[in-house]
Amino acid sequence: MIKLIHTLAQIAGITAGNLWRHFVYGRDRLRPVYAIYEMTYACNMNCTYCDDGAGNSYPDQIDKSRPLELADAKRMLGLLRRELPAIYLCGGEPTIHPDFLSILAEIDRLGFYPVLMNTNGLMLPRLLERDPDMFRRIDILIISMDSTDPNVLDRLYRSKKGDGQRVIDVIKAYKKTIHGSGCKVVINCVITDETIDDAMKVMNFCVDEDIAFAPVPANRGKGLMHRFQEIRGYGALVEKMLSDRGPRLFGSSKVFQILMRFKSFECHPALRLHITPDGMIPWPCQSDHSFKLSVLDYESLDALLIDAEKRHPVQGQGLRCKSPCYLVQNVSTHVYLRNPLLLTVDAVRDLLIKGRSD
Repeated sequence: MIKLIHTLAQIAGITAGNLWRHFVYGRDRLRPVYAIYEMTYACNMNCTYCDDGAGNSYPDQIDKSRPLELADAKRMLGLLRRELPAIYLCGGEPTIHPDFLSILAEIDRLGFYPVLMNTNGLMLPRLLERDPDMFRRIDILIISMDSTDPNVLDRLYRSKKGDGQRVIDVIKAYKKTIHGSGCKVVINCVITDETIDDAMKVMNFCVDEDIAFAPVPANRGKGLMHRFQEIRGYGALVEKMLSDRGPRLFGSSKVFQILMRFKSFECHPALRLHITPDGMIPWPCQSDHSFKLSVLDYESLDALLIDAEKRHPVQGQGLRCKSPCYLVQNVSTHVYLRNPLLLTVDAVRDLLIKGRSD
């Protein structure tokens, strides 16, 4: 509770400054409340919908962005922690980073809160053997599962035969252990034109198991992978998802109203900085950037943002992309900038409210 209060106080200060700069001065040099750290582009899967924001699969980009050495990664994390409270770990697959446990321990030592991680879950049993306290260092564990049918998962994952069943087994086997550590479990479900029925089953699984649900339509580059509005069954899926009979959503329902119904929004990428494995920040975002800046080249994150804004200003009411990326991280910048109180409400709910498994 103390960590949550401290984080909310820090977010309140950052948000107040952002509102003043954006709505009074019409500027978008906004301070982020969290960083998305892509620890590695390597992955033990190569999902059919995998996308780096530019239409490429993450595993195919390994040689373009090598992970930082451990000492440099720790120094970068120290710079980030001085100015923002939260961090989101992802990849590729973050758990196959050779220094994953050391980096996670450093994140814990620095006091980031909340710590979120997106994973396919396959490496969790092996890592837990090496660090029995691993789940205590993660506040929200987001596990990818796009179907309850292991054969469908094998086809989507394009990895080792049987990985689909292994992911399902990990979720079921470690659910109580994860909750017992204080960590919250979320199921992330990427929806494609072929998996509408599968998404419905995953959603029902989350309802039955009392696990938070985080759906997202598959994107390709700067736009949607499919014309979902024309796909049979998609509308019914969304209606149930957003109804009182639907699952416990991870984050604001306002975000999912925009995300799943493809309503217009204005992205403010500076609110959630994306950091590539080599410690670079594409500016203004990973999907449409003019240049990249290294966090380690600056004495502070604020100095980096000032330099980025001078070189490529993002002025006015958000970055109006002609082909918006319908990702939670993008839509949430629109919702939370205009309704900052929601950020507090959702943080308290997602971090403190206990389900049946806790």
